[in-house]
Amino acid sequence: MCSSDLELARIADAARTRHLPLEVLLIGTPALPSRFASPSLSALRERIGASIVLARLSANDTREYLQTRLSPAGAPCTGRFSRKASRDIHQESLGLIAVVEAIAAESLRQAETLQVSPEHVRTAARLVRAQRDRIASATRSPDRKSTRLNSSHLVISYAVFCLKKK
Repeated sequence: MCSSDLELARIADAARTRHLPLEVLLIGTPALPSRFASPSLSALRERIGASIVLARLSANDTREYLQTRLSPAGAPCTGRFSRKASRDIHQESLGLIAVVEAIAAESLRQAETLQVSPEHVRTAARLVRAQRDRIASATRSPDRKSTRLNSSHLVISYAVFCLKKK
């Protein structure tokens, strides 16, 4: 069990002893649920109300997502991604939502005010891969065999804690 697991258990215990409702949203890799298998987290595990696993997006789902997502400026992206750009984003991301999002955001930066083209997507995918590889090489221990990170390792991991008084 790592220190963040212990901290989460401490927060849950503090909320329970003070009779405060605690809502926690945890987002992470598919291995996240197994972290709650520890006996010391059994009380916390019992309070989990829902667990959802996001499947990979299909090509159609990727296109629909790209058309409905918001741009960095907060405006809808409707029409900003061409069909070919949407197809290429899906192929580069393998339908993984975090990778779709990373490539889409970088593609919009590359395109500026223009429609996102396959060329913008290729440039964005290259930049996202380079960034991922830099992170992988910086976090790889020197005594471990070098392994290239694949797109399934790019996930969003964070927690939101919300303590409310009754």
